[in-house]
Amino acid sequence: MNIPPAPVADLQKSKPFYGWIVIALATFAVAVTNGLSIGGMPVFYRSFIAEFRWSRTTIATAGALLLVARGLAGPLIGPLWDRYGPKRFMAPGAALIGVALAFGSLMGAPPHLYLMALIMAAGLTFAGMGPGVFLASSWFTAGRGVAMGIVITGTSLGGMIFPPISIRLISAYGWRVAMVVYAVFAFFVFAPLMYFIKNRPSEIGEAADPDESDWFLRRRALVKSVVATAAILGALIYSPISLFLVDRFGKWITVLIFVALGVICLATLAKRFAARAETHDGAARTKPDPAQGVTMREAMGSLSYWALLAGSSLCYYIIFAVVQQFILHLQSPHVGFSPEGAAWAYSAVFFYSLSGKSLFGFLSDRFPKRAVNLVCCMTMCAGTLVLLGISRANAWFFCLLFGLGYGGITVTTRLVLAELFGLRSLGKLLGVTMCAELVASSGGNLLTGRLFDATGGYQTAFKAMGACSIISVILMALLRLKAPVRSLKSIT
Repeated sequence: MNIPPAPVADLQKSKPFYGWIVIALATFAVAVTNGLSIGGMPVFYRSFIAEFRWSRTTIATAGALLLVARGLAGPLIGPLWDRYGPKRFMAPGAALIGVALAFGSLMGAPPHLYLMALIMAAGLTFAGMGPGVFLASSWFTAGRGVAMGIVITGTSLGGMIFPPISIRLISAYGWRVAMVVYAVFAFFVFAPLMYFIKNRPSEIGEAADPDESDWFLRRRALVKSVVATAAILGALIYSPISLFLVDRFGKWITVLIFVALGVICLATLAKRFAARAETHDGAARTKPDPAQGVTMREAMGSLSYWALLAGSSLCYYIIFAVVQQFILHLQSPHVGFSPEGAAWAYSAVFFYSLSGKSLFGFLSDRFPKRAVNLVCCMTMCAGTLVLLGISRANAWFFCLLFGLGYGGITVTTRLVLAELFGLRSLGKLLGVTMCAELVASSGGNLLTGRLFDATGGYQTAFKAMGACSIISVILMALLRLKAPVRSLKSIT
């Protein structure tokens, strides 16, 4: 690949920073917890409906319970992380996911489904995103944004990986056996791996952030080229191109084509990143001022804050309703996807959401964050409108547009909040915003289920989503009026 080799002496001193191992395990935990609950459980819903004749409202209630219980448990477990660190709770959290799945494999009535959702919520709280954010913040300072971004990708990775696996297990062995398989995985793979996590660098006598002896920093160009190659291949796999190649040449020839493309991309990108490495190594860094910003009261007196709060809540209402019930609609006679095809499309939404997080996060560092956020909302709105007439022919366009917009919104709304109001009251404003998003997500999912039961289809629910999406775009456009961000030092 024409990558200049490092000197032998330097390679001997090179070793991985343990923080990367912690981040990898945290990302794995987020992927598994989300992939087996929020993103992965909807794959099982069709089996529940077929066997028990449960209504969509029953199914939606379970999803809403999981979300609300996780939100309410967060403030209670947070102080325990501060005191003891998250490691002590992550292995029990992984075990709770296993308990929920083992219990779920025996269920036969709606209360059993609700209890499984509550147990999963506890597992999510103990071993999911919260601990991952804590660990990223503990092990990294200068590179905290990168570390946090890696952990957050776990939510999309779980949605990409587990649905296709679940469909195969369910088709081959039934949904009860599939849950038992995942329970065994949680007990004997997921939980034991959590013991390798360290809460803080001081526990092993290290400092936060890797130094220049870090194995990965010495191979920046190679790491970047591998990530970029994976993104390119993923975009091709989750597109009609892969289906065309399989139909034309067969499965194994298609695999060989993608392998060849991967090798070419990796060699080309590695050379390009290596040539550009020196240009960016000297980039200056700035320290954010925690005193910069407005008070909570001033922010809540601003039209921009309420527009952002309402717009973000409407977006999350749509996102959670789609994540929970989109795969059911794909398998309906109206659309006609097979279970395997529906799982592929569902997985594609999560792949493109991962791409959206990376793409729009990158653009947010180079363009006004409010403008990038508006583009995200418009992209998701276009995908939501495609949902009104979704079919086998246009499903990929929905996955692309909705996934990119959905992923971007999860990143840019937080960035816009900080851009508009500064850091002074950011924690409080985030708390209020996330609470509103939680209510909208759970309520929207329930409303979607009830509308299906009342009308016999999702069209009314999709029309409501389309209207909410258009309103969210209008609200985000109002954010052009920048809030007055002041420094505490300037007024004292």
